Amino acid sequence: MRAMRVLRNMLQAHVEAFYAIRGIQPQAEIGNCLHYRLFDPASPISPLDRGAAGLQDTFFNWAMLRAGETGHFTFPFNLLLAPISHAAGARDFHGINYYTRDMVRFDPRKPTEMFGRRFTLPGTVRNDPGMDNNFGEIYPLGLYRVLKAVYQRTRGNKPLYITENGFSDALDDRRPRAILEHLAMVHRAINDGIPVRGYLYWTLADNFEWTEGWGVRFGLIELDPLTQERTPRSSASMFGEICRANAITERIVERYAPDAMENIFGVPQDAVRQLSV
Repeated sequence: MRAMRVLRNMLQAHVEAFYAIRGIQPQAEIGNCLHYRLFDPASPISPLDRGAAGLQDTFFNWAMLRAGETGHFTFPFNLLLAPISHAAGARDFHGINYYTRDMVRFDPRKPTEMFGRRFTLPGTVRNDPGMDNNFGEIYPLGLYRVLKAVYQRTRGNKPLYITENGFSDALDDRRPRAILEHLAMVHRAINDGIPVRGYLYWTLADNFEWTEGWGVRFGLIELDPLTQERTPRSSASMFGEICRANAITERIVERYAPDAMENIFGVPQDAVRQLSV
């Protein structure tokens, strides 16, 4: 409950900052960002798995979004937390941080986690593990699902910015494909009429990451923490090409992640190679 009070105070601070900034700079675009994480039932036909996943989804993802949109908190937090006045409309855009999803199995031994045990599906492409192994599966479709859900829950009346999306990959052998497939999901969302206005990769250079320190590597650029020497990774070159082209081209995919060709364009890898000869 203490964490929810902190979150309420942060949301109140945002609302007050929004109106203070608006009063000084009326043309400013002001928003905040929330971290979204998908929770899928381990067994879609199990009501217990669905219930546990639904509770985690509600309280992790949507309770704060609803409070920011309406000023009112989801039950049971509304019994203890006062509404926030003037919260409705106190943002010009929604910032979205997305990294991964969890599978959820009902577990009566996990009351503090809404009776759900979270895990990553075996055999999936994963991030490098952190100290608490919380980075999990690289799941591109999840970004599309989150964009669509935020759009629907906010009635689509504000633009969306992807303010964080990244992958811990010291060898840089999964990041190029992951970036390409996540950007393809952004393109799909835009084609569906979802007002996505920007994408920010996390992060430019390796960073000191919370409890993991230098143990995980999200950067497009490798950073030596002792010397501060910076070495661009292959994914940095690829990201630069995408930005300059303002597009994902078949040539870019063929060069950096040919196995993703069919996922992105619906064209088998071998067929593209024949066409490019």
